[in-house]
Amino acid sequence: NQCQILITSRDRSIADSVTGNKYEVSVESGLAHEEALEILSLFVNMKVTELPEKADHIVRECKGSPLVVSLIGALLRDFPNRWEYYLRQLQNKQFKRIRKSSSYDYEALDEAMSISVDMLPENFKVYYRDLSVLQKDVKVPSKVFCILWDMEIEEVEDILQEFVNKSLLFCDRNGKSFCYYLHALQLDFLMEKNHSELQDLHKKIVHQFKKYYKCYIPISSEEDCMYWYNFLAYHMAGANMHDELCALMFSLDWIKIKTELVGPAHLIYEYVEYSKILDQKDSNARENFQEFLSLNGHLLGHLPFLDIVQLGLCQPENSEVYRQAKLRAQQELSKGSLYVEWINKTSVKNMYRLVVHPHTDAVYHACFSQDHQRIATCGADKTLQVFKTESG
Repeated sequence: NQCQILITSRDRSIADSVTGNKYEVSVESGLAHEEALEILSLFVNMKVTELPEKADHIVRECKGSPLVVSLIGALLRDFPNRWEYYLRQLQNKQFKRIRKSSSYDYEALDEAMSISVDMLPENFKVYYRDLSVLQKDVKVPSKVFCILWDMEIEEVEDILQEFVNKSLLFCDRNGKSFCYYLHALQLDFLMEKNHSELQDLHKKIVHQFKKYYKCYIPISSEEDCMYWYNFLAYHMAGANMHDELCALMFSLDWIKIKTELVGPAHLIYEYVEYSKILDQKDSNARENFQEFLSLNGHLLGHLPFLDIVQLGLCQPENSEVYRQAKLRAQQELSKGSLYVEWINKTSVKNMYRLVVHPHTDAVYHACFSQDHQRIATCGADKTLQVFKTESG
C-alpha cells in the first residue's frame, strides 16, 4: 500500500530527493479578491457581505497574498476591532507589528517573508538584495541583470531561476525573452530590510549601466532599452547622483530618443518629480526643457518623428534647449543637413509658444490676408486652413 502525501511549500525543489510519482500543482502568487475576502470571513466568523470596508482595503494592499490574509485573519479572530490598525501597518510597511503564532509557525509577517531568503546561499543573498531598488509592478528584462551583475545571460537566468523556484521572484516568459518581477509585498519587505543600503544599491546599478554603455546610450533595438529610459533617472535620484541626473535630464540627445520611444509625458513627470534636484543645478534649464516638452508634446512621440533640433531652434535664444539645438545643427551642417533658423522671433513676444495643427500632407500654397493677421493654406490633403499669424 502506498501513502499519498500533500506537501505545500514555497520551495519547488523540496521534493527533488523523493522517489516515486510526483505531481506539481502551481499555485498563483495571489488569491482572487473574492477568495481572500472569503478566507477573512471564515477567520472572523462573518458573512462576506458583513465584512467592513477595511477588509477590501487589506486585500488590495497585500494583493491577495495568502500568507498575509491568513496571518491577519488569525489576528482579527482574537482582536476583531483591529481592522483599521492592521490595514495601517500594511500601508506603512510595519511588518514586525503584524505578529501572531499562525499556521505558518512564524511569530511575525517579516519572519515568514524572510525565511526563504535566509535559506539562500550567501552569494545569492547578495544578488537578491540588489532587487530592493526595483520599481513595483515592473517586469525587468534579463539583460538588465546581466549588466547589473556583469554576467552572461545563462548565468543570470540560473540565479534568477533559483529565486523563482523558491517563490521569491516571478518570471514572465514571452517567447525567447524572460522578464522578472517581485510581488509588491516582497519588494516592500526588501526595501524595509535593506533601507540603509538603498542609496548604494541604486549607485551600483547606475555605475554598471555607465560601465556597459560607456559613451553612448541604448537604442530601441536593445532588449533592455525601455527599462533604462523609464528608470535610469529614478536610479540616479535614488543614488543621490545629482550631477549625473542633471546631465541626463538636460541632454537633448536623451530627450530625442526617449520621446520617440515613450512620448513626452513621462519626461514631463520626471522634470516635476526631480525639480528640486534639477533646480539646484540650473532652474532655468529645467524650466526650458519642461516648457519645450509641454508646448511641443503634440509634435513629439508621433510618427513621422519630427527633427527635435529644428524644433529646438524655434525656442528663445536664451533657452538651454536652443543653445544645444544650435550647437547640434552646426555639427550636422558639415554632413549636408539643412536647418532653418527663425531670425526675427525676438520681434514678436512669445512667438515660440505658437501652436499650429498642420496639414496632414504636403502644403501647395499659402498667402497672408491683407491686414497680415491671418494665413490661408491649402495642400494635398484637400483642406483649406486659416491660421492667426500670432496664435495659430
